[in-house]
Amino acid sequence: MHSIDLLGTGSATPKPARFYSPGGWADQVDAYIREELKEPCVLVVQGGLLPSALEVWRRSGSKAIAGISVLSPPSLTLTLTLTL
Repeated sequence: MHSIDLLGTGSATPKPARFYSPGGWADQVDAYIREELKEPCVLVVQGGLLPSALEVWRRSGSKAIAGISVLSPPSLTLTLTLTL
């Protein structure tokens, strides 16, 4: 199990002075999977990071994502808006 502390989240300080988009976080997760894990994995996603997980899946498909488990997902309207 790996727990990724994405830029702008978690307990790391100082916090960046800019906003990270779901696509920016997807870049980080995708790079971590390709460079560190080097095999498909199951993403466990909580809340508002669902759009980021869906973006990684859209970009890399089964090369990176074996499955996604979603905990407390945002409303479908929010998810669709953020991923478009």
